[in-house]
Amino acid sequence: MVRASRLAFALVALAAGAWARAVPASAPAPVTDEEYARFGEAMASAVSHGDQHVPAKSIDSIAFMDRTLEGLKAPEAVLDGCRIGMLESLNPTLEKMFGKLKNAHFLRLDTRTAEKRALVRFINANGDATYLGFVCDRRRNGEIAWCDVHLYLFDENFSQTMHRLLGPWLGSLGNHSSPDSEGNIDDLIAIAPIARLIIDGKPHDALAAIRALPLAKQNQESIRVLRLSVARQSEPAEYARMVDEWAEDKPDDPALSLATFEAAVLRHDYPTAIARATRFEQLIGGDAYQEYLIARLHRLASEPTAARLAARHALAQEPSFTPAYDLLLDLALDNGNTADVVDLLQEIEMHFPGADMAHAIATDPKYAATRASAIYSAWLRLRPGPPARVPSK
Repeated sequence: MVRASRLAFALVALAAGAWARAVPASAPAPVTDEEYARFGEAMASAVSHGDQHVPAKSIDSIAFMDRTLEGLKAPEAVLDGCRIGMLESLNPTLEKMFGKLKNAHFLRLDTRTAEKRALVRFINANGDATYLGFVCDRRRNGEIAWCDVHLYLFDENFSQTMHRLLGPWLGSLGNHSSPDSEGNIDDLIAIAPIARLIIDGKPHDALAAIRALPLAKQNQESIRVLRLSVARQSEPAEYARMVDEWAEDKPDDPALSLATFEAAVLRHDYPTAIARATRFEQLIGGDAYQEYLIARLHRLASEPTAARLAARHALAQEPSFTPAYDLLLDLALDNGNTADVVDLLQEIEMHFPGADMAHAIATDPKYAATRASAIYSAWLRLRPGPPARVPSK
């Protein structure tokens, strides 16, 4: 869960000593819209090609730390320790985060707020989408870097999240006379290895570590966040129950945007899930993936007409978004409409020159009735010949 990664990042940020501040330079030229677009394309291309180092190294670390720590009340020595801890942990944490993403697509320059963002859709290995809006500045050498990132699923900048997480801990660490200061330090010691297990992709080990803690500590806010992220991956029923508790305790928490949607899907409450997905699509300004997700939810809700319409909306926004075609084919198969299946096979071949849909469905059991039909045989006779195949060695 993204929130667990953010929490782990906050914990590692509290690790160390002193920070030597750089002398501020004169204000650089603003980043142009064209530069923003090129930056977004570069981030998407890097992740799609498996290079998580590019987005991790493209951050203006100093600017991000300044945004995170701005206005926090703590002794200067504590802030300096936080700065150097963040500097040491930032790139490895970001590389792990971007390394879990397998595909990316630059959507647009989002100019709906005072702060421009290069909006990029990322897809992980499970097919889940994450939307990040990179806020950019210019380095002294003229290069473009990102100084913050808007997490659309939580409708919050990363620096804002870090600011909220760090604030109470920095205050308690800097105030040794506070009766809660020792407890906060103990909490950090307990949480850090659990957060690391989550980042390393070991949810079952993390859940075991949480359950080994005293019950009072398990119910603390920071531990509950980690427990929620682990339950999301391993125990759906518990996850849905915890989301309800979370919504009751903190109804305005921005993280609920994602959590309540997922809980609705787990309960098969598709009208609620569709409503939340629709609101989220409006938040990001529209995207083919979200229309596709809404189409899938309509199919689960036994609403095939609405599902087909949403899938077509996805293709209207992004004609090369092939999962929407897969869904349309499934809907046609659900309905037993062989003519629609054949029409879609033909449409796909027209939109994607070189595609051989006859070969693609040749051994798929769900297309057995299609392959046996007269209309499919007629299509095979009349369709343009597929490209020659290179014999396998």
